Amino acid sequence: MFVTYGPPITAFVIGPVAHFVFIPFMTTGAGVDLIGGWFGTGPDRGLALLFTVAGLVGLGVTLLAMRSRSYRLLSRHTASPSSDCEVAPVSA
Repeated sequence: MFVTYGPPITAFVIGPVAHFVFIPFMTTGAGVDLIGGWFGTGPDRGLALLFTVAGLVGLGVTLLAMRSRSYRLLSRHTASPSSDCEVAPVSA
């Protein structure tokens, strides 16, 4: 159920954040002098910074999740087939 609600909520939240934080930061704010050259020119570089930050946050969350006990248990469970599963023969 949460997966269904995630994308619309994200779209409504990230739009104003991009419009009022990232784009001004990279067009007239301190970001122009600090890291503006890394992301090109114009207002679109604010969105480039937003995607970069989102990617880094996603990477961090993924690495933290991979270290969790739940992930290790799930990985161990799915890595080895259980003895009660039978594989059906493929007919030609």
